[in-house]
Amino acid sequence: MEASIQHRIASLRRELADATRLEAELGQRTKNTVRKSDQAKVTSDQETAMLMRRAMYDPIWAIAQVWLSMGVQSSSHVVQSAGLSTQEHAALSQVAQVMVDSKRRVPELSPHVLSGLLQGVRVAIFVRDTVAQREENLKDEAVRPAESAPERREKEAIRKREIAEQRRRESLRKAEERRKAAEAEQAFMERALREEREQMLQEQRRKAAVQEETSRKLAATRAEQEEKRRRKASEERAAQRAKEREIERRRMALADARRTLNAQCEEDVFALREVHLPSALRDLKFGIAQKRVSLVAEQRKLKARRLAIQAQLKEPLVPSAAKVKLRDALATLTQEESTLASSLRGLDDEHKHGVQLLETSMDEREEEIRAQYAALRRDAENEISLCVRDGKL
Repeated sequence: MEASIQHRIASLRRELADATRLEAELGQRTKNTVRKSDQAKVTSDQETAMLMRRAMYDPIWAIAQVWLSMGVQSSSHVVQSAGLSTQEHAALSQVAQVMVDSKRRVPELSPHVLSGLLQGVRVAIFVRDTVAQREENLKDEAVRPAESAPERREKEAIRKREIAEQRRRESLRKAEERRKAAEAEQAFMERALREEREQMLQEQRRKAAVQEETSRKLAATRAEQEEKRRRKASEERAAQRAKEREIERRRMALADARRTLNAQCEEDVFALREVHLPSALRDLKFGIAQKRVSLVAEQRKLKARRLAIQAQLKEPLVPSAAKVKLRDALATLTQEESTLASSLRGLDDEHKHGVQLLETSMDEREEEIRAQYAALRRDAENEISLCVRDGKL
């Protein structure tokens, strides 16, 4: 925006220089024309100057006067007479069309449009007045008495001095007007530039405030996220430490349980080997001894009966039939004694066999006890392993 304003100021200065050059050319062309005109042209030039002065302050009136006096219905005739460019023609046509449509003055015109408009108006007024004044001068010359050469020269010199003075004053006035217009345009552009700069500064401050607020919110969000992350990490570390402590506690409990189970197992095995087995052996030995005592007593009884029967057989008074019965009874006693003797001999084998059965039974019981305690240890270890694998610990 600032670059475009600076470019606009430069273009306005170039247009001001072009307007000055065109006015100088117009002045030179007017000077050449005045030299060829007579004394009556002075009055016409003064009227033209007045009209041009008014045209500078009221260009719409000037255009209307030119159009009404020349009897035209469009701007083409004025453009052709004034020698305006296509751009000035378009500006003049636009202003004239607004005048025709609304019947009012349009005050807001750019300096470029006013420059072209005034140039066209001045040239058109000059052409119109020059033609009309020339016709009036020709009519006056026909009825006016002839003047002497010195008088004409004196009047011509006076007229030239007046024209030169008028041109000088007009040039000074135009230069002053151009200066004021340029200063006003420059002040307007500088004011617009300052407003644009102020607006840009305000926009920059607003953006900086928005950016600062956004940065603050972003920093707050990041701090909040960082705090959440640290809190979550702390909670996770605490949970992990709790899990590790629980695992260590359970491992210690498992070690204690393993030691307890091993101790109980050894105690049960010790009780089995050192208490139950000797007691069973003693009971077995006591039973075998009782059986031995009972068999020996029975054997003694059989021996006593055998001796009594043998004594009866030796007696001569015993009848033969009785002796037969005694001999049968002796044979039965002998068989019973043989059976008792076999039973007594079998007590040692029975004792050995009973000892073997007890030892085998004790070994099986010991293996069973050790297997039960091993199963208990495996169950505890598997429980901790499953908890760790499933994430419970």
